Amino acid sequence: MPPSSPLLEATNLSASYGKLRALHEVSFSVDAGETVAILGANGAGKTTTLRAICQLVSTKGTVLFRGKPVPKGRPSACARLGIAMVPEGRGTFMDLSVEDNLRVGGITRSRREVADGIDWSMGVFPRLAERRTQQARTLSGGEQQMLAIARALMSGPQLLLLDEPSLGLSPLLVAELFKTLKVLASERGITVLLVEQNTSLALELAARAYVLETGRIVATGGPELIHDNEELRRAYLGY
Repeated sequence: MPPSSPLLEATNLSASYGKLRALHEVSFSVDAGETVAILGANGAGKTTTLRAICQLVSTKGTVLFRGKPVPKGRPSACARLGIAMVPEGRGTFMDLSVEDNLRVGGITRSRREVADGIDWSMGVFPRLAERRTQQARTLSGGEQQMLAIARALMSGPQLLLLDEPSLGLSPLLVAELFKTLKVLASERGITVLLVEQNTSLALELAARAYVLETGRIVATGGPELIHDNEELRRAYLGY
C-alpha cells in the first residue's frame, strides 16, 4: 500500500437490515494513527457504519483496509486483517475472569504475545489488575468497558472501532476512560474510529469527524468547524 493511502477507505458503502436500508452510499477514510469520530443523532446510522466495516450487516460498495478489500460477508476476516471492534454494550464474557477475557482476545496470537498483552493491559488499566481473577459480571460498568477495550487490543489491531464507549458510565469514569484512550492513540499510535453520542467528548479526542443523518454523510471537518457551526449542531447533533 502506498504511504499516502488511507488505512481504511470506504467508497459508496451501503448497508441493509433485510429490506431496510440504513446506510446510503457513504464514502469516508481514516489515516493511520488518526482518530476519527462518527457523529449524529440516534438512528443516524453510526453503529451501522461500524457494523458495515466489519461485515456484520449486508453491504454494497467497497471497504479497503491497507489497500485491500475487506471480504464481504466474512466478519471473522476483520480480526485477521487487523481490525478490532468494541461493540455498544461491551460484549464481555460475563462468566469468565478478567484474565480469561483477555486471553480470549488474544486467541490468534502466540503464548508470549498473550502474556505480554495481559501485562500491558494491566498497566494501562490498573483497575483490571486489581480484579484480575474476578468474573466480568462482578465488575462495574466502567470496569467492563475497560475490559472490553483491553480485550480488543489483545489481538494487536491496527484499527480500533469503538461504539458508544461512554454509554451508561458516570462522568468521572467517562473522563478517566477518554483520558486513557487519548494516551493509547498518541503513545501507541493506534488508529481509532469512534462512534460517540457525546459530541463534545468525541471532538476532544478526534482530529476529524463525519456527521451522519438518516444514513447519509451531511458534513465533515475538524472539531473547530463542527463546534462553530451552530446550524449544523442544532440540526444534526442536538446541542
